[in-house]
Amino acid sequence: MTQTISFSILDVAILGYANKLLRSHLAKAGDDLILAVDLKGDKGCRSVVSWDANSGKTPEELLHRLEALPLIAERELTQAAKDVSNAGILGTVSIMMENPNKGAIIELASIPKPPEIELSDWLVCFQSFGFALSVYSERSNTVISLFRERKITAAVIGRVIDDPIFH
Repeated sequence: MTQTISFSILDVAILGYANKLLRSHLAKAGDDLILAVDLKGDKGCRSVVSWDANSGKTPEELLHRLEALPLIAERELTQAAKDVSNAGILGTVSIMMENPNKGAIIELASIPKPPEIELSDWLVCFQSFGFALSVYSERSNTVISLFRERKITAAVIGRVIDDPIFH
C-alpha cells in the first residue's frame, strides 16, 4: 500500500524525532523569562499584526536558526518553552504561566523589538520565529548565547513568580 501526502503551499508539516521535548507547562518561580526573536524581518500580512522573519532566508538559514531549540532541550537548559503565537508576546507568556499556576513580572523596556514597530503593536504581534522560555537564571547566559550564535536576538525580559498574575 502506497501512502501519499498532499498539501498546498500554505500547509506546513514537520516530521522527525526528538531526544528531548520542550514543554510549555513547567515554569518554576524564580526562573528567568527569556524572549528569543528574529528581528531581521518585516511586517507581515495586512490583516493581523505579524512579523515575517522567514521570507528571504535560505532553507539552510532557517534550519540553522531552528537548531537552537533541540540543543536547548537536549542540554536541559530550560524549564518551559512556547512559540510566540497569535496571542503575541504577553499572551504567550500568560499561556505559559496558566498551567503551572504561576505569574510573571515583565520588564517592558527589556523586550527586544525592531525599531519600526511600536511596542504596543510588538507585544501583540504574531512572530514567525519567536519563543518564550522559562530558564533557571544560572543557565540564562548559555541559552542567550545559543540563540546569538544563530543570529537570533534573545534577552531576559522578566521572571516567573508564584503569584498567578502579571506585574
